[in-house]
Amino acid sequence: MTNFKIIVVFLLFLNVSFSQSLEETIEWIGRNSSGREQIEYDKNQNILYFFSVRQAGNSQATFVNEINPVDVNSISLKYGQDGWNSVKLNFKKGGTIVKKYYLNENSDIEGEPSETKMYGFDISLNCSKELIEKYKKAFLHLFKELGIEVKDGDYF
Repeated sequence: MTNFKIIVVFLLFLNVSFSQSLEETIEWIGRNSSGREQIEYDKNQNILYFFSVRQAGNSQATFVNEINPVDVNSISLKYGQDGWNSVKLNFKKGGTIVKKYYLNENSDIEGEPSETKMYGFDISLNCSKELIEKYKKAFLHLFKELGIEVKDGDYF
């Protein structure tokens, strides 16, 4: 019985010491999407910023969505056509307000920001099913690091 307790303590130590930090998880998401999908967290305002960077001819467009992370209830996957798959953030009953705007090449807001009531938010990537499943795990871990309990939406 003593050996069992030692093994359990050792495994718990390994789990805690080898899990990624919030910053490492955010960096992993950006790096593995080739910079197309990036996230920032403002802990003072408790806002998650989702940046979708797209090439438009010779210029680059960045679309920004702001959410309050406590409004996320679950995370699920949506498999699409031609390699486009999505991680879906499902909001709590009643939805949430998502602030949306566009940044120009100089990172200035262009046009008027809009606020839209949404019940879910898709992060679409052109990647394999295996990689989109890793993204889902990364997002589940991100919310865990924020101290927010988010369910795996594919299992309930």
